[in-house]
Amino acid sequence: MKNFVKVLALVLGLSSVGLVQAKEVKIGVINGADIAQKYQGDIEKKVTDAFKTQEAELRSLQEQLKQLSERVQRDKAVLSESELAKLKTEFETKQGDYQTKGMAFSEQINKRRNEEFQKLLDVVNQVIAQIAKQKEYDIILQKAATAYANDQYDITKDVLAGLDKALPKK
Repeated sequence: MKNFVKVLALVLGLSSVGLVQAKEVKIGVINGADIAQKYQGDIEKKVTDAFKTQEAELRSLQEQLKQLSERVQRDKAVLSESELAKLKTEFETKQGDYQTKGMAFSEQINKRRNEEFQKLLDVVNQVIAQIAKQKEYDIILQKAATAYANDQYDITKDVLAGLDKALPKK
């Protein structure tokens, strides 16, 4: 019986220690889609501006292909076989060049876009960490990763305000 009382006292003592040490956890939720949507236009403009020259070159090559194709269709009845073959070879060469440059262009744009989004993500994470420290949040979750979150926990507006300060518009 003495052992039972000692065990019971120990269990009650340990359980009360856990209750005393319990702390309320402060949780925040952000909507990453809203953040990305706000800055997507800026990123697209930056990427488009960076590749204007290559885009113009591709458009020029596309126009040359169109003109060459029209010329072949229009003049094929009047051209000799060797002239027609030469034009077709020129067309095929330019078409291959266009496809190669077009694929490289797409890859460059996607790479640059991803780099710009990564830069934004780095700043977003810094702003979130700053808000978490200032307002003493224990956990900040992505809204998309939760089944449900009450709007009172949404700190997306705070993050957007922090981003506006960290990423001033030009």
